[in-house]
Parts: sequence; C-alpha cells; structure tokens
Amino acid sequence: MATQRQAVPQYEWEQRHTQALRDTAESLQMGRATAHTLSMQAEQLGRSEGMVDETQATVDTSKRVLRGMTWSGWVYNKLSAVPQLSNSKEPHEV
Repeated sequence: MATQRQAVPQYEWEQRHTQALRDTAESLQMGRATAHTLSMQAEQLGRSEGMVDETQATVDTSKRVLRGMTWSGWVYNKLSAVPQLSNSKEPHEV
C-alpha cells in the first residue's frame, strides 16, 4: 500500500512538471512575440522621428522664404543662418 501512495504523488508531480514546462514554453513564445513587436515599433518610431525632422526643416525654410518677402525680413535672413535638416542617425532609446 505504501507504493500506491508514493505512485500517486509521483504521477501528479510528473503532470505538474509537464504542465509547468508547457507554461514556460508558452511564456517564452509570448516573450519573443512581444520583443519582436517592440523592435518593429522602435523602427517605426525612428522613421517617424526622421519624418518630423524633415517636416520641421521644411516649415523653417518656408518661414524664411515668407519672412524674406519684406525688407526687414530680407535683412534678417541675410544676417541669419539657413535652416538645415538634422542629420543625426543615432538610435534613440524609447
């Protein structure tokens, strides 16, 4: 009778162990999927940031052109630097 009592807990332990391994594998798969999604989002944010920089440079250039349509703006433009697009390609942490 002692062997039956030990056999039942051993069987239950094996079931729990197997279920724990399945749960761990599922968690790892979900973690990989999450990491992949975050990587894709980081790339998209980088592209978006580049588009924002380009748009800001275009707006600054437009302001300069409009300002240059007056005498005082023309003088101001002659004394100020031309707006430039930021060329920083460094990855930013999110």
